[in-house]
Amino acid sequence: VSSAGLTDSVSLTGRVDDDTLAQWYGAADVTLVPSIAHEGFGLVVYESLSCGTPVIATDLDGLKDAARGCTALRLIDLSAPSLRAALDEVSDPLLRIAAREFVQTKQWSHVAEQHRRLYERVLYEPARRGVVVLDHTARKSGGELAIVKMATALDDDRWRMHLILAEHGPLEQDLEDRGLSYEVVEMDRRTRELSRDDLGARGRWRALWATVSYSWKIRRTLRRRRPHVVHSNSMKAHVYGSLASVLAPWSFVMHVRDRWESPYVSHRVATLLRTLAFTAPDVVIANSRTTAESVSDAAVVLPSPTEEEFFDIPNVTPHNVVRLAVVGRLAPWKGQDLAIRALASVREVTPATLTLIGDALFGEEEFVASLHQLAEQLNVTEWVNFTGHVDDVASCLTDVDIVILTSRSPEPFGNVVVEAMAAGRAVVVPDRGGVTEFVIASGPLSNGLFYVMDNVESLSVVLRRIGVDDEMRRWLGKNARVAAHAFHADALALRLEDIYESLL
Repeated sequence: VSSAGLTDSVSLTGRVDDDTLAQWYGAADVTLVPSIAHEGFGLVVYESLSCGTPVIATDLDGLKDAARGCTALRLIDLSAPSLRAALDEVSDPLLRIAAREFVQTKQWSHVAEQHRRLYERVLYEPARRGVVVLDHTARKSGGELAIVKMATALDDDRWRMHLILAEHGPLEQDLEDRGLSYEVVEMDRRTRELSRDDLGARGRWRALWATVSYSWKIRRTLRRRRPHVVHSNSMKAHVYGSLASVLAPWSFVMHVRDRWESPYVSHRVATLLRTLAFTAPDVVIANSRTTAESVSDAAVVLPSPTEEEFFDIPNVTPHNVVRLAVVGRLAPWKGQDLAIRALASVREVTPATLTLIGDALFGEEEFVASLHQLAEQLNVTEWVNFTGHVDDVASCLTDVDIVILTSRSPEPFGNVVVEAMAAGRAVVVPDRGGVTEFVIASGPLSNGLFYVMDNVESLSVVLRRIGVDDEMRRWLGKNARVAAHAFHADALALRLEDIYESLL
């Protein structure tokens, strides 16, 4: 304090009694909690708020839990610019009212009542069963988002689900926002980044040994948690989950979301995975019949879920331009270039735009650059919009008439198609893969249209046809929304709970 020349501005009070502390809280304009580690909860936050004083706290550990849902608290990274901005944000006098209102349900009487209900549940209700989900990535890919949706929909009174990730990443924020339990047990980077084609290839023994070592680390973590069920949710997790579950007291569920055949995986990798699926798990779950056929004859089919936010999207409003969209990771096998070429054809018969919702995930920036170049070559740059990564796909679908799936290889399931159907949008999909199991292209229940996979001429014909027919789009969208209810997260969570119950 002295060296900074702040003797007249900084007071070090030493220890004070509770009454004096309350007076300090009440006199302050803001309480700063600048912890850098080891905050299990953050009682100072609630004490300050109960005195009507807003709080600025470090974005870490228990402070984030204390802050959840409070408008009178700001989380910062403890840099001078962040603190300056936060001070401006908490200067509103109305926040003093919001602070007191927030802690009304945090008083001792409320907390004691929560404890009483907890004790009664322990004494008189059936114990919740523990489920641990294993996933090697914390990226927001389809399989990871699907298990997060399912975890959110599970019955909290019956099941206690916990996720173990092998890396830190953006998925953690989704888990925190939903209040889901998770931890990160970091895997060696080289092992984590092995491509599926490298698995089992010569020259990779060191990385495979690292996988075995990681399996025992996971096994120790699982033994500490004592779950009833261990649920692997990604290809690498199937491997280390299988090894960690050898002669284990828990049941092992392998949830397969990828087709185990060429071109997605090599023959060697597919053989290894099928061997594991035959010997290791108590149950194999596949996200479609298409996936199940490539994995195991005994696999149980459980589709990926969609949530209420998509069903809540308003119906398409009349528009003088046909708005096309492709949703998903930008990658060569996802085929967004087909959509750009088809857009040029559609614009010959009707005004149209194309929105590419998503971004490259695994070093595919060259492909993204090639998409921009293709749009320029075809003179459609003005009508192609690249959104980059978006967290709220549902809001993007509001301004879309037709959602296209352009994958060059058969999709195991097709999460984005179900989401588009739930939103009441017309869908145009390839004639192969998991989407053929729920998209109907003929008859009174038609809810979408097919084109020949990886064939831009076929895609163009279908889009030109539906692009000029507003009534067909509305009809398909209406039927699509009805069909999508079968994939609501709440309904599928009940089916997953039945699978767990069958093991116990």
